Amino acid sequence: MKRKISILLRGICLTLLSTFSLVLTAQNVTLRGTVTDTKGEPLVGVTVQVQGTTLGTVTDVEGNFTLLNVPPNATLEITYVGMRPQVIALNGRTTL
Repeated sequence: MKRKISILLRGICLTLLSTFSLVLTAQNVTLRGTVTDTKGEPLVGVTVQVQGTTLGTVTDVEGNFTLLNVPPNATLEITYVGMRPQVIALNGRTTL
């Protein structure tokens, strides 16, 4: 009897932990955007990185980028050779 209760408690704990981890993952968003210069021309090869992490990407030939699993309150660092870096707070946005 004691063994059955122990196995049942382990199963319940495992289920709760799995549910909790899914909730944490669900809070992250997919971020999409386009990087352009002051004339509105797309910039190729711009580095877009979530500040303080290794999560980042580079823009394509049309200046577009996509980042997966980004916290909604993240801050982005945008860097490009020959231009000043920019820091942008997402504030819940999913498109830039």
